Amino acid sequence: MDFEIKGMKELVAKLEKARVDMAGPEMKKALRAGGKVIQQAMIERAPMLDGKTPGSDSLEPGALKSHITVSVPASDNPIEAIIGPNSKVAYVARFVEYGHRQVSGGYLKLLGNGKSRGTGTAGVDVPAHPFLRPAFEASIAPAGEAIEKSLSESFKEVLR
Repeated sequence: MDFEIKGMKELVAKLEKARVDMAGPEMKKALRAGGKVIQQAMIERAPMLDGKTPGSDSLEPGALKSHITVSVPASDNPIEAIIGPNSKVAYVARFVEYGHRQVSGGYLKLLGNGKSRGTGTAGVDVPAHPFLRPAFEASIAPAGEAIEKSLSESFKEVLR
């Protein structure tokens, strides 16, 4: 017994279009929306260098904040957004996040027994200033809400 519910073919076609769109461009849009929330939290928490001392090789003031980016991979099935300092400042962000020791005149490796080895001279221990991890933890729920809102709006638009 063959019968067709009125409008069934149209509904099936819309749902198939929604499946394709939601797995591709709309998902990228949603991930980017959530990533922007986390990015903003990281930028707000990133410490700013007051000023450079003569001979310093540190980043320019504000460079750390301006290089925090959101990247969504270009694959057909995006499942992640990469959020954080880009490759130009990532190494500095690690030093800021976890702290470091200033070394001059070479290198200095801290050994497991507490001693150090290398040609450099140890300077000041610079304390950690965590900003990436706290920003992520504080903004993960709002980012999820932004993703959900974006997907909901996209789904409504696709089904019109």
